[in-house]
Amino acid sequence: MKAIVNESAGRHHLVCREVPEPEPAKDEVKVRVKAAGVCGTDIHIWNGLYKTATPVIIGHEFCGEIVETGEAVLGWKAGQRVVAENFTGACGVCRLCRSGKAHICSEKAAYGTDRNGCMAEYFCVPANSLHLVSENISDNGASILEPLAVVNRALIERSPIKALDRVVILGAGAIGLLSAQVAKIQGASQVILVGTQIDETVRFEFGRKVGATHIVNLEKSDFVKEIYEITSGEGGDVVVEASGSTEAVSSAFQIVNRSGKIVAIGLTGNTATTEWDMGVFKEIDIIFSKSSTYMSWRRAISFVKDGIIDLEDFCTAVFPIEEWEGAFNLMAEGKAVKTVLIP
Repeated sequence: MKAIVNESAGRHHLVCREVPEPEPAKDEVKVRVKAAGVCGTDIHIWNGLYKTATPVIIGHEFCGEIVETGEAVLGWKAGQRVVAENFTGACGVCRLCRSGKAHICSEKAAYGTDRNGCMAEYFCVPANSLHLVSENISDNGASILEPLAVVNRALIERSPIKALDRVVILGAGAIGLLSAQVAKIQGASQVILVGTQIDETVRFEFGRKVGATHIVNLEKSDFVKEIYEITSGEGGDVVVEASGSTEAVSSAFQIVNRSGKIVAIGLTGNTATTEWDMGVFKEIDIIFSKSSTYMSWRRAISFVKDGIIDLEDFCTAVFPIEEWEGAFNLMAEGKAVKTVLIP
């Protein structure tokens, strides 16, 4: 089968090549991948900025159809369309696993980095990580349920957005844009999307479409001053760091309101400096959020099934898996909200 493989550490070591089809373990299902979303993490892997096992098939956002079940699997059958939570390898017996936090178990492995992922024709996943995909959700749309679940974890479970909150979102990639939509759904009065010149082509206009009330290009203005002007001199009640930029981490302390919150979703891949004393004087809350949970997935599926969020709109370009470089380049250049590969 064809798959996109990270062959070794370093920059531009991804290749699309033939690999053996996987066989499911007794507690796994084998899935024929129908759509695989390209994530910012995949771009970082391509650029040698995110460490993975090697060689490893990359990718963790997908929709697929079960073609085979392991001998111990109950309740799932061939032909069902599914997505899966990314917590394979979690031990299942530690305090975190048993309290519903398998996604941060120390034994947890991740698809596409620690073990083979979904950018392939076939993919094996534990049956206990599956969710059924509703018929009215397209394959392409379903492949973006994973980042929506990540945003739900941060902005509904970890630090719920409240009615009338003024929300500032740092980063106009897919996570930032999904954050804008979820914040608006939760009742935010202002949703201020902050990005750079690269976002002017596609992402800022898309941000307006999904709920951003204000767009700020930090390369064209004193964006801290602009945010204070928009918020009547008070700053954001909630600042969502979705860019992974170390500069954004520092600026979050400047633009958050007194007694406000900073919600960290983005990974910097580096050491970020902060205005720590400013955080103390403002008495802010800092909430870190990682990955997703069962309920954040259920909410994501419900949002799309009920027509509250249209993930199909997020798929602005679709490529066959052999043309993966085109999909990656569009994302890296900011010319797409989300690209999807079809194995």
